[in-house]
Amino acid sequence: MCYNEFMTPHFLQTSAWGDFINSEGEKTFHIKEKDFEALCTLKKTKVGNYLFLPYGPTLKDEKALKPALAKIEELAKENDCIFIRIEPTIQISEKTISALKLKKTKDLDPKHTIILDLAPSEEELLLNMEQKKRQIYRNYYKKGITIRQSRDKEDGKILLNYLHQLSDKRNFLPHSDEYLLNQLNFDFAKLYIAEFEGKAIGAALIYDTKDTRYYAHAAASEEHRKLSPGVAILTQMIMDAKKNGQKYFDFWGATDSQDPNHPWYHFTQYKLTFGGKMVEYAGTYDYIISGTKYKIYTALRKANRLKRKILK
Repeated sequence: MCYNEFMTPHFLQTSAWGDFINSEGEKTFHIKEKDFEALCTLKKTKVGNYLFLPYGPTLKDEKALKPALAKIEELAKENDCIFIRIEPTIQISEKTISALKLKKTKDLDPKHTIILDLAPSEEELLLNMEQKKRQIYRNYYKKGITIRQSRDKEDGKILLNYLHQLSDKRNFLPHSDEYLLNQLNFDFAKLYIAEFEGKAIGAALIYDTKDTRYYAHAAASEEHRKLSPGVAILTQMIMDAKKNGQKYFDFWGATDSQDPNHPWYHFTQYKLTFGGKMVEYAGTYDYIISGTKYKIYTALRKANRLKRKILK
């Protein structure tokens, strides 16, 4: 069911995302061959550089990883990199991991996501959702809620306001305001805003490719929680993606943990109520080029994490 079967790059491996990253002052490189494709971002540290491929490289199959790394390594050496950090969106066997001497590191991007196949009819999509979600979609306008789309940075501040409130409540660090607002300069980004009695009560930011709509960031008013603005926005985004002719809706980020105390457990269960299926990626691995400098890099990284923990 997952689109990576067709060697379609994840959004973070597209040229559109590369353009945005370049606009933020970082340098990217794009490699495209018959059996693999890669968008590589050059990251700089005090020890040395490395190439990061968020949800990449895109591979035809597992066998393509070896030639892909060989090609990327050439680029890495040209840019004085000490390692390559990859996150393939297909499963990689332990045999291949061992043969290529890949080192598992902490997952930077979620290893799991939930993907909704938009091939069924609109009615079928609704019937596959939790009944309450279906009812909210069918009746939100009767409650006086309206939903509009925007690419205006001023509207982006609505989302930022609710994201800050959410981060304070759940104790997480959101992206910088400028980082999110600048995405609205690019055609891939779009806001959905729910309004009630002339006031914005929720907002979400999505990323679009030809085939897939990605659920990137969302937050809503606690004061208007009973109106379920987040559900109204999310169901509307799904239905609009279906009307646009897109094939998939990617809820972006989930956990396969069944522990209710896991920090991602509850929002994963929430996302699953919309009818999507869990998809597992390979996770984050490092391909080491300079062993000595890599050891120094990892030691400094551990020290910095410890320092932040103590200061926190």
